[in-house]
Amino acid sequence: MRTGGRERYLLLWAIDGTLIEANGFRHTMYSRVFDELLGIPFRKVVSAPGFSTIEKIRRTLSFHGVTPTDRLVGLVSDRLVSGYVAARDELADDGQLLPGAVAALRRFAADERFVQTVLTCTLKGIACAKIEAFGLSPLFETSVGAYGDDAFRRVELPDVARRRCELTGRHVPRSGTVVIGDTDEDMRTAKAAGAHAVAVATGRCSPSALWCAGADIVVPDLTDIAPVWDYLEAVGRRSTRSRPVAL
Repeated sequence: MRTGGRERYLLLWAIDGTLIEANGFRHTMYSRVFDELLGIPFRKVVSAPGFSTIEKIRRTLSFHGVTPTDRLVGLVSDRLVSGYVAARDELADDGQLLPGAVAALRRFAADERFVQTVLTCTLKGIACAKIEAFGLSPLFETSVGAYGDDAFRRVELPDVARRRCELTGRHVPRSGTVVIGDTDEDMRTAKAAGAHAVAVATGRCSPSALWCAGADIVVPDLTDIAPVWDYLEAVGRRSTRSRPVAL
């Protein structure tokens, strides 16, 4: 679909490492939940790259010698969500917005071509608590986002977001879908979904690792998004030229 003769894009933003930095807070929240529910010392969150938070919870419980039954995983999930919601002010104090994040989001939000939302393996309640904590909620359409509640694997999430956008009457093809993130997993997700891969090198991955994972463009941070803007404008021009002309 086009808006005013121009292409429409679905921007799917990662949160942690791309827009905010608050990874230390995750350990705090898991530690509280383990203490409240299990009464055992918490050591670490076990990573599950490419999989939802549900899988991360399962692996973390197993690492601590606890059988990850569906009931217990559900309880931990619910406690994490309610914990993040209750601790939004604490999260804002503990974490920080990354350079240029707010200005970049505002620029895209001001242009009707862009539908701006979230793509994350994190549970929706946690993701929304994070963006609320840093005052970013008005800049996102969270209702069309894709979250760890929606699919087991990250690569499935872009299609979830596209379908939700479609339900609002706004069709965005794969060629108009853009994943913006800071990890190699974000880039691989974009490529697997037929989306454009925009990398922001503010996370744990080096620019070279992001390029190797399939990034279409890599920027050092969000303080200057002109290269991203120019890239998307060029994509739109190519799409327009390739469209058959009705006679």
